[in-house]
Amino acid sequence: MIRRATYDDLEAVNSLLRQVLKVHHDGRPDLFRAEGKKYTDSELLAIFSNPDTPQWSYCSNPMASPTSRASRTTWTSWNKPSAITACVR
Repeated sequence: MIRRATYDDLEAVNSLLRQVLKVHHDGRPDLFRAEGKKYTDSELLAIFSNPDTPQWSYCSNPMASPTSRASRTTWTSWNKPSAITACVR
């Protein structure tokens, strides 16, 4: 199911952003910190609710909650079809 990202996706999106930061840090530790956040939760929620910056989420199990750890679910979040990032729990 593909839908607009919401508050319920916040944990999954933060997880994706941490993974992206790690990839960048591993490749260029001189430019990227090992830890940190690009956006605060408040900033992410503002991005989610802004019609000019839509963020899309995909869940391979439409019955699963984004914060549920009970099942293996693929979560994907992107703002452009060419910028897809995937996370498998």
